[in-house]
Amino acid sequence: MRLLGGWWDYLVTDVTLGASGNSERIAFVYDGRKVRFDHLAGELALPAAQKKPVVQPARSPFICAFKAGWRRISLCSVHIFFGTSTPDDPRRIEEIRAVSAALARRNDNRQNIADGEPESVVLLGDFNIFDSATDSTAEALRASQFIVPKALRVKPARRTVASPDGEEAEEPDPQATNLGRNRHFDQIAFHDPKGRLKASKGGVFDFQHVIYGPDDAERYAGAMQRSAPKKFEAVADDAAALRKFYRQWRTFQLSDHLPLWVELKTDFADNYLASVMRGRRPTPAADRRRKQAEAASPVVTPPPIADQPDAAPARPRRAIRAVPRKAAPRRPASRTPRATRSTTR
Repeated sequence: MRLLGGWWDYLVTDVTLGASGNSERIAFVYDGRKVRFDHLAGELALPAAQKKPVVQPARSPFICAFKAGWRRISLCSVHIFFGTSTPDDPRRIEEIRAVSAALARRNDNRQNIADGEPESVVLLGDFNIFDSATDSTAEALRASQFIVPKALRVKPARRTVASPDGEEAEEPDPQATNLGRNRHFDQIAFHDPKGRLKASKGGVFDFQHVIYGPDDAERYAGAMQRSAPKKFEAVADDAAALRKFYRQWRTFQLSDHLPLWVELKTDFADNYLASVMRGRRPTPAADRRRKQAEAASPVVTPPPIADQPDAAPARPRRAIRAVPRKAAPRRPASRTPRATRSTTR
């Protein structure tokens, strides 16, 4: 955090207890110049179903509210139970279903209650979903009306790219977030009944192109030797064993997942001003600039913050005719001295 600068801040949970929690924490790190914490934070505890106890998530989901520009949202970060290395682990499916259903019910109830909380929820994190198109884990998320934005679902056309050794290779899955680029572990999904959230861009940032690449064992030999000298010495003379150790070692230096990101529209000044103008028509120049900006922007214009009133008919202006005032005639100067009146007592 010191390296990022004083305008960066964070919110973090306590260490998760229990074997399944793996002593992990969940955190939000944010740039105070762009977003601010909006006074709401908590860990989600699932309610009992039909007065029966419910199995709580292995790691408690962390909910925080933030404000960026005109947009207020609640972010809920999760790390879903992994279990067996299969696409449809039963506990994993149930945990996704229970968490998403609880958040959806809570947000549905909030839509018509002015309690000051945001009306949009973004559920994000490590869901351990293998394939977001076919797996039951992904279907459990969609069943509660959590929608992955189009910016993350659109796949570019499959093409071949040049590999570092000069040979052609198939481009990795653009939605995959594991280092092997073949699993859709991480997701960002919106529960947004009023359609306020608009994502213009999104994707996966593959840091392996610049740091901790899959074949950079020799490049990081010194670092491995300093951090794990005994393990490094055991594999230093075996190229295959060194490469295997490196690929496991690098996951502890940064992450075994690639960052998933999405860009949200947060500036609704035009909509707000339109909603308070009480039907006044914008000037032709302003209307032309707005249409040009909308045509050039990939973002669909969101609904106004308040209902925009219908344009009122323009009232005819009463013509005002300017009438020149006649100048008063100047009094000629009198050379006769003024008579003075004297009073005699």
